[in-house]
Amino acid sequence: MQPLFLINRNNMYTWEDLRNIVNGFIDNLEFEREPRELYAPVRYTLEQSGKRVRPVLFLLAYNMYKECVREALYPAVAVETYHNYTLIHDDVVDESLLRRGKQTLNSIWGNKLAVLVGDYLYAKVLNILIDIDDKDILKTISTVAQEMG
Repeated sequence: MQPLFLINRNNMYTWEDLRNIVNGFIDNLEFEREPRELYAPVRYTLEQSGKRVRPVLFLLAYNMYKECVREALYPAVAVETYHNYTLIHDDVVDESLLRRGKQTLNSIWGNKLAVLVGDYLYAKVLNILIDIDDKDILKTISTVAQEMG
């Protein structure tokens, strides 16, 4: 009997390998531009992402079937960015001052800028997914955002 799927056992990445790939990718995103009032909080948010569990799990699952995880890097980072967008808006609605022991974006820069940063991250996610050119993913992500709202 043939297996239902083939697992790539030759070039499996470790958790640490994938976390380094994700961190390097996010660290190289261009957020050092004007207006600094917007991009400093964006950088702050993305640096607060802890162990980056979501994109690493995404890439681990992808790596079970494919060798080149860099092909899945954009959607993996989109998942992380989308999650951060939802957290920012959640913190504003709940008037949270701390998340995982760190000051929330809204407690440092105020609710108005926090909402703008959340909206920016959501737009960034859409731009990442547009590059992938999969309308089903775009429809799903926008439907989820509508349902959350």
